[in-house]
Amino acid sequence: MSFLWPRSGTINVTAGGQFASGAQAFFYVGGTTTPLVVFSDDAFTQPLPVPVVADQNGIFPNVFIPYGTYGQRILDANGALLVSTDNIDNPAPITSGGSGIVVTQDMLLQTGDPIWRPRTGIMQGFVRMNGNTIGSALSSATELAGSNTQDLFSFLWSNYSDTLCPVGGGRGASPGDDFGADKTIGILSMRGKCAAGVDDMGGGASGEIQATTTCTTNGTTTVVVVLTDSIAVGDSAIVNGVDCGPIVSITGTSVVLTNIAAGSAAGISFRSSRFDDAQVPGNSAGVQNIVQTTDNMALHGHSYSDPGHSHQYDQSVNGPLISGGFVQAANTNFAQQTGGSGVGITINSAGKGHPLTLLQPTMIGTWYMKL
Repeated sequence: MSFLWPRSGTINVTAGGQFASGAQAFFYVGGTTTPLVVFSDDAFTQPLPVPVVADQNGIFPNVFIPYGTYGQRILDANGALLVSTDNIDNPAPITSGGSGIVVTQDMLLQTGDPIWRPRTGIMQGFVRMNGNTIGSALSSATELAGSNTQDLFSFLWSNYSDTLCPVGGGRGASPGDDFGADKTIGILSMRGKCAAGVDDMGGGASGEIQATTTCTTNGTTTVVVVLTDSIAVGDSAIVNGVDCGPIVSITGTSVVLTNIAAGSAAGISFRSSRFDDAQVPGNSAGVQNIVQTTDNMALHGHSYSDPGHSHQYDQSVNGPLISGGFVQAANTNFAQQTGGSGVGITINSAGKGHPLTLLQPTMIGTWYMKL
């Protein structure tokens, strides 16, 4: 089989812009100096001479080139080079039942590769990433049971912990042993989740989905961090690469952890996030909504107005009273005032404590994983 050379029937010109009358075309097997036989018909019954010569207007006849990489050299009638190109791709088209373009492994989806579709239901060659299980035909797998699951079974077994992809009955010596024993393994769950890159991804931590800083440890559950930006109560803390559990409280730069941060030194790495570890693929985190606590609110104060006031009372006297040059008659009342004071105003709390929705703009569909 062959294809029609793109320069067939087109006008070729010289470097000076003139018709390349009598131009000569030579063809070679790609990457070599071996001449390539070309033809005037697609059936390969009429080989063309070497070189193929253009007419007086610089137009080449129909030239059919066999499939495969080829090279070309075009000279003018005097032998001056006009074009030289090597390793021109000329692949055969894919035809039913025949050979054609070679599809290499890097062109294909491989076992464990995820794809997303705005649809529901199963898809041939894939399983849904729904937390169900896969296994052999004799297993009790809930998503798919069959011999076609073995490659994905091995992939999940080898790349994810038993926490993320649990093996029914516990992990044995190898994925092959467990598959042969008709055990099941859990598929990663993408139900209700958006995808994100691990925070380091082979480079330094980006700090996009985790807080990173350094701290001083004292061998207790309390560490002193350099920066508290983005650190939140409830986040999982990793000190010097060791999981120290959720953060209990934050006061200034002092952070109280659930578990002891071993050692007694400064400059130790500290990172925290809602993920158990934001640098481990397969971990997930996040909630649909939250209820704010007092600790979540910005430090702030409340203003109030207390103008103060006084109280007046009457005082009786039994005899004349001289005070400040004023004479009060006996058996009469006169007014007095108490000192002014605040009234002890209390500011009542407000709000109902309902959850606050947290959701980025999202389209829902189904995540699938290649068998």
